[in-house]
Amino acid sequence: MGRHWRDGAPWRARDALDVIVLLDMPAWATLLGLIDECPVIHAAMAASRDPRTRAVNASAFEFISENSQVASIREFMQSLPEKLRR
Repeated sequence: MGRHWRDGAPWRARDALDVIVLLDMPAWATLLGLIDECPVIHAAMAASRDPRTRAVNASAFEFISENSQVASIREFMQSLPEKLRR
């Protein structure tokens, strides 16, 4: 991921994130959306925060266009290490 990030193309590391699907599928889907060529917030980000959510539309996403969305992304990223430890 670091190499692709430095090259300006983090989406090329998508395959390396596949191991995360075994730990937390909503987090994995969210990360793929965030590192894409045109980054988006996948609906799975909300599902990752609420364990009661049982289904997420695979094609549901929001374009990142507001500061509040960036704040939500930061909150998600800060919570990620704990989520993946469970």
